[in-house]
Amino acid sequence: MRTALVTDSTADLPKPLRERLGVFVVPLHVNLGGRVYRDWEEITPTEIFAKVRSGEAFPTTSQPSPEDFARVYGEALKGADHVLSIHISSKLSGTVQSALLAEALVSELGAVIASHTGPGTYGFYAYSL
Repeated sequence: MRTALVTDSTADLPKPLRERLGVFVVPLHVNLGGRVYRDWEEITPTEIFAKVRSGEAFPTTSQPSPEDFARVYGEALKGADHVLSIHISSKLSGTVQSALLAEALVSELGAVIASHTGPGTYGFYAYSL
């Protein structure tokens, strides 16, 4: 039995690392300068910092939708029997709530876990699994 690992973009796993590890990532949405970007897919942290330094408005984020999670869970399940989904603390973001709502849409999902840590920190969990 194979279990796929899913996390969100606040784990801050660079694309080469997540590809090597086979980790699936659901991006948060970054609102910056009147445009919405998918975190780590359409904009990187380096680009965000450069835009802020150049005087653009300070960025805000919004959580992925349950449909975003369900789509990634479906992709992950093409090569796995179950999904383990680890996310940023629910005290910091509504992201884990969207993941839990998506759980009802995907019967093969193993577990949705709130890491109880902040951005980047729980990326180490993904790396060590």
